[in-house]
Amino acid sequence: MMKKKKILIWTGIIIVILALAYYFLLPKLLFYSLSTEPRNPKTQIDETHLIGWWSKQEALSVDTFEVKIIDSKLNLFNSKSLISYRIKGDLSYKKGWKPYIKEIHLSERFLTHSNDSIINPDAIIEITPVIGAKDDESYNGEKIEFDITNEKKMNSFHWGNNRIRFKCLENINDIMLSQRK
Repeated sequence: MMKKKKILIWTGIIIVILALAYYFLLPKLLFYSLSTEPRNPKTQIDETHLIGWWSKQEALSVDTFEVKIIDSKLNLFNSKSLISYRIKGDLSYKKGWKPYIKEIHLSERFLTHSNDSIINPDAIIEITPVIGAKDDESYNGEKIEFDITNEKKMNSFHWGNNRIRFKCLENINDIMLSQRK
């Protein structure tokens, strides 16, 4: 009789463990096996979507703006791509006030379509470095060079070609993400 109780108890424990594993682990295993979603993005400077105090923008000069697709395995189960953008330039401000890049402001919006949708982008993402200045008596107004590379995870908008225009001040880069079934 004692042996049957032990077998019954161990069977119950095993069933509970299997049920918990099924409940907690199976969805994650299925998600990782079916999805080809890219890794999480890396950022050097924090991004924001809020408009704040931008009183030092005249200190900013952008020489180079590049956008690259890092990982884009778009398919029926994945609508996310990983892109990177690089902003290179310099900062110069008043003597005694050393400029720095506080954050990167992102503004994303869809564009209205015309009949010539082959050329026109579906969306525009405007990227603006937000400049701050700290009190520094040793700063004499010289140029401070910067080179920032941030990554961003993006969703495609619809099936087919998704044309996206990236803009940083007057610099423009276009990319196309193709979502196929």
